[in-house]
Amino acid sequence: MILLEEYKQILDYYSSKNADDVIYQNYKNNVGRQFEFIINDKIINSCNKFFLYWQGSFVFKNNINWSLNLGLKNCFTGNSFVLSNTDFLSNINLGEKVYIDHLLITPYAIFIFEAKNHKKDTIYHSSQDKWFTKDSKDIDNPVLQVIKQESIISSMMMYHQVNLPIISKVVFRQRVNLNNISEYERNFCITYQDLIQQINQITEIYEYKPNEALKFVKALYFYGCHPIAYDDNQQNWR
Repeated sequence: MILLEEYKQILDYYSSKNADDVIYQNYKNNVGRQFEFIINDKIINSCNKFFLYWQGSFVFKNNINWSLNLGLKNCFTGNSFVLSNTDFLSNINLGEKVYIDHLLITPYAIFIFEAKNHKKDTIYHSSQDKWFTKDSKDIDNPVLQVIKQESIISSMMMYHQVNLPIISKVVFRQRVNLNNISEYERNFCITYQDLIQQINQITEIYEYKPNEALKFVKALYFYGCHPIAYDDNQQNWR
């Protein structure tokens, strides 16, 4: 397993801190939190044949054809509505950077993971672009957040003619209460405990396409995106 030196330095920084401090302190420019390191470590130690990118940044460009269109059901009224890319990109300026917590490239599929370190007793209700807790606090809908990230990766794959499925998930550290969000949104949500099972299932569902995966890795290198870890046995991909 290869880890980039910069990432090793970040891990060394966090290893010198108490666990409670790590959760709330960021390393330089909001690089990441403890839960994101836990996810990285789990993937690195449990999987093979992959390239793992962490805290990747991507830019909206005006020459990309956004074609995403999805339907959601309002759990309060029961009415269905269509939410297009225009709706959730309307507040995004062209050229603005969007950060992806974890981008995992495998020969079977590409994963996008958005890490959420929320309290286990949190209960969520959804209303289009927001989630509301039981005490009426609101957060940006993390499902729309990960769909936005997926739209960027999907457009890049289309441009570079990469034929692999994309699996986008919001990963919760705790088992939060998602009973009052739509079934569509729940399908995007998993817990940390189910992370590796979710990754390993792809070998039973999707076709093995190492050349497609390496083609996309090469494209990411072109844009200056370098993995923090990758499988040493690359010759086994072919």
